This record gives sequence, structure tokens and C-alpha cells, in this order.
Amino acid sequence: MPSDIAAKIYFLISTFLPASKENLNARELTGLGSEALQISLNMYYDAVIQLNNLLIAQWALLGIKDVYWYSKKLKLNALTEKVYETYKELERHLIRPERTDLEPAKTILQIYKDDLVVPSLTFAVLPDYLNEIVENSSK
Repeated sequence: MPSDIAAKIYFLISTFLPASKENLNARELTGLGSEALQISLNMYYDAVIQLNNLLIAQWALLGIKDVYWYSKKLKLNALTEKVYETYKELERHLIRPERTDLEPAKTILQIYKDDLVVPSLTFAVLPDYLNEIVENSSK
């Protein structure tokens, strides 16, 4: 998957959820948000485990953050909890003793998890060495 497709998927998530709030109840919105989280989880997994493309991984993590802020704004506590569960699942996916190349992905995941509570929907600030790794992985 090219990085521009990952960006388009993120933008679909970030616009579809808010546009749906007028037509759906809290349970339905939580379900829709859960689907968005699953899409982001799958995108992150494929980016890191299959493609080694950390730019795509960042789009996926930004999608998770978008769902987090959406859940907070609408007070959808069950969806907020699903965001934390998604992070735990991603962390479990990265426990692969046979893969020594996953340390940058683990670090980026932790940075985005820590950045979750920062009220901005932009990529998290990465150290220079990680920016270089992200750039090289997306070529």
C-alpha cells in the first residue's frame, strides 16, 4: 500500500465518524468507531510487520488518535476504552523475538501512545533518528 493511500484511509476515518454523529445513537457510534480502530490496527500491523513502512504506520496511529478524541468529545467511554485496548493489541503484535527490526516501530508506538492525550491531530514529534528511519522505510 502506498503512503498516499494510507493518508486517504486516515482522512476517510477522520471525516466519516464526525459526519455520522447526527444519524446514529451512542451504541452505533461506538460500533462505527470500533470498526475505524480495527482498520487502523490492520493498517499499522501490515505497515510494520509486512511492509516495513513506518510512514503508513504513523497514518494508522493518527487514525487511532482521531477516534480517541472523537470518543472523548462525545463522551463515548466504551470507545475510549477500545482505543486503549487497540494499543495493547498493537504492543502484543510487536512481541516477536525473531524480529530484531521492530525496535523503531515499538518506539514510535510508545511515542504515539504518550501523545494520545495531546489535543492535536498531527503526527507526533519524533526524534531525528526516527524521522530518518521513517523516511527511509517509506521509499
